[in-house]
Amino acid sequence: MIKIDLLDEVIWDWLPVIKITKYPVEQGAFRPFAQAQFCYKLNSGLFIKIIAFEVDPVNKITENNNNKIFNDSLLTVVIGNKNKNNFKYISVSFNKNNNYLIKEYQDNSFISEKLEINPVEGEDLQGIYWGGYFLITENILKKYLDFDYKINKDFYINFIKSGVYNNNFYSGGFVDIKKTWTCNLEKVFINNFNKISGGSEI
Repeated sequence: MIKIDLLDEVIWDWLPVIKITKYPVEQGAFRPFAQAQFCYKLNSGLFIKIIAFEVDPVNKITENNNNKIFNDSLLTVVIGNKNKNNFKYISVSFNKNNNYLIKEYQDNSFISEKLEINPVEGEDLQGIYWGGYFLITENILKKYLDFDYKINKDFYINFIKSGVYNNNFYSGGFVDIKKTWTCNLEKVFINNFNKISGGSEI
């Protein structure tokens, strides 16, 4: 049971944690534990925090909106909105360098909007972790998804951990991924959404 929280102030310690545990790969393969949190703040947008417990993640890309970033160790959020019969969605992927790629899939194009990835890293009883938190503004949600929280509180979301380990691609999500991804990550994003109803449990 999860819900999207509408908050006046973003306090991560108050928010529930969503675990990224569904890795559709063979037994014994690399399955780093990852988790996400998110909430909505009116007049700001969607706040997202994702971390992964992973030592020495691959992070070769050092510039934004480089499609080769899919070869790095990545944390990704995918957000979609269905308006009548028109379905739109975007993804934000970032590596440990805090370099990101934003894609809009209606036209399969990069988005030039700027994000500020605030790095999160450290160590606790579960191990060493890295990640970040950021804001997807209401303007971006409206411009690319036709999403307005004041009108429609329903949208689609998935959180994904992916990368390359021992020359093998792996990926896992909060929503179950039905098959191992062996090609471009973005080609199967649309099949891996989970519908979240704003302010109510599902």
